[in-house]
Amino acid sequence: MEDKTKSREELLEALKQLEERLLRLEQTKHKHERARAKLEKSHERVRIILDSITDGFLAVDKKWRITYLNRLALKQLERSGLPKEKLIGKNLWQVFPEAVQTAFYKEYNKAMSEQTTVFFEEFYPPLDGWFECHVYPTADGLAIYFRDVTKRKQMAEALLESEIRYRTLTESVSDAIISIDEESTILFANEAIKEIFGYTPGEIIGQSLTLLIPEHLRPKHRKALQDYVRTGLKRMNWNGVEMPGLHKNGVMIPLEISFREVVQRGKINFISIIRDISTRKRVEEALRKSEESFRHLFLKNPTPMWVFDATTLKFLEVNQATIDRYGYSREEFLKMRATDIRPKEDIPRYLDTLDSVGQRLSFEGQWRHRLKNGEMIDVEISAQRLEFDGRDVFLVAIQDVTRRKHEEKILRDSEARYRLFFEANPEPMFVYDLRTLQFLAVNNAMVIRYGYSREEFLAMTIREIRPPEDLPKLEEYLRTIPEEAAHAGVWRHCKKDGSILWVDTTGEVVEFEGHRARLIIAKEVTELVNANLNSAATAKPKTPPDIICVVSIGSEKERVRVTDRADSLQSDQKNNGKPHIQ
Repeated sequence: MEDKTKSREELLEALKQLEERLLRLEQTKHKHERARAKLEKSHERVRIILDSITDGFLAVDKKWRITYLNRLALKQLERSGLPKEKLIGKNLWQVFPEAVQTAFYKEYNKAMSEQTTVFFEEFYPPLDGWFECHVYPTADGLAIYFRDVTKRKQMAEALLESEIRYRTLTESVSDAIISIDEESTILFANEAIKEIFGYTPGEIIGQSLTLLIPEHLRPKHRKALQDYVRTGLKRMNWNGVEMPGLHKNGVMIPLEISFREVVQRGKINFISIIRDISTRKRVEEALRKSEESFRHLFLKNPTPMWVFDATTLKFLEVNQATIDRYGYSREEFLKMRATDIRPKEDIPRYLDTLDSVGQRLSFEGQWRHRLKNGEMIDVEISAQRLEFDGRDVFLVAIQDVTRRKHEEKILRDSEARYRLFFEANPEPMFVYDLRTLQFLAVNNAMVIRYGYSREEFLAMTIREIRPPEDLPKLEEYLRTIPEEAAHAGVWRHCKKDGSILWVDTTGEVVEFEGHRARLIIAKEVTELVNANLNSAATAKPKTPPDIICVVSIGSEKERVRVTDRADSLQSDQKNNGKPHIQ
């Protein structure tokens, strides 16, 4: 009986231990499930974070297999035509062979081998874009963040072009141009500043504008600037203000200044266009002082000049240069009005211009004038309002720009003839970008001969009209050909239907719509090349010589050797029906 009780107690103890073990197992199971759920949640958070960043993210292992792509990376790389299932697990360089031997390949390998972080920007032709890449080594391989910066590059190029145009404009004018901030600090000055004030731009940029203002006017300038910045109210006219300036040598100079306000990045800046009116002031002073001084300065001036009444428009005085150029005598001029030397169709506009002048002291413009012999000339006038013998008059100086206008017309006609030559030329012609190799323009003959539409051409590069086996030679040629080389070589081109053309190409480097480009004329020589090849194939001399077909490649001549031996021909003709080109 005692044994039975003991056995029962042992069984109960064993059951109790089993229950405790099962409980521990259950607890361990729940713990593992919680850990797995936590890990999955952590992975999901990482995925969400990576998908939400504005950069593309790509991870590769140490064997260059793609292990992860975030949403933006997948979107970018799918432009290459590869779906996600063909990217994950694949070798990066096999999926994107075009990247081999580029900065992408070099920098990625550097990060992998040296375990260092790299940053670079590079153009990737298959995606037709610029990419900014940050590459970080990891325990498993590389983490690659990349961003499409094509628009930024384009904007930078456009900004550079705009800056070049702006600087070309500012440096080509004779007026000084100065930009200042709200504190009157000079931010920019063009080269004309030296002619007026004696300072170079480098000497005054960063200095206060008061450097160019006479000392007694500096407090007035500071107060006026502060008042305007504070209230936005103009206390004076900003157009054609006359005031003195201070030359580097300490001499005061009379100036005519116009102001403009510009807002840049939330800050108010001011641009001043400054004209030295010393000459004009000297003329005015001479006219005021004495008639003799006026006649010496006015009548003997080599520039055609005259004075006419601002109300009646009658000529009151003309100088000898006017008489010589226009053909009328002084007596004839003094019987005429300013409208009499203009074609009838220009008179209404001229009268409207005078009405709009009002009480302004000066005006300028470009007009047509008629000489006494009936010939028309183009002129630019500069008119200054004065008092002359108690009358309100205009003193006018004339610059004959007929020749310049004629040259401009010749330039326009030349451009029109060039475009006609390009579009109407019976030989295929095209223009391509020297950097991207993109077609920029093709003529009608190119479209007809090759079978592609103009739109299709403009979406292609010059590589796409070459047989694949010719591309290495093309790349070598593009790397080594001098820009001044006129002959671009004999090449094989592919038509849209796949047939081959042999073309002899000539070209020159041109600027085309802001691109550094090359203009090419592609003269077809298919029949000539085929004739040489056929001649090599049919000739059967006793001692089989090699027939040489000379083909120009770039600026040098290479010899393309065509073997006419029967065994070679037969072998080649069995393969593709064409002689073998070695």
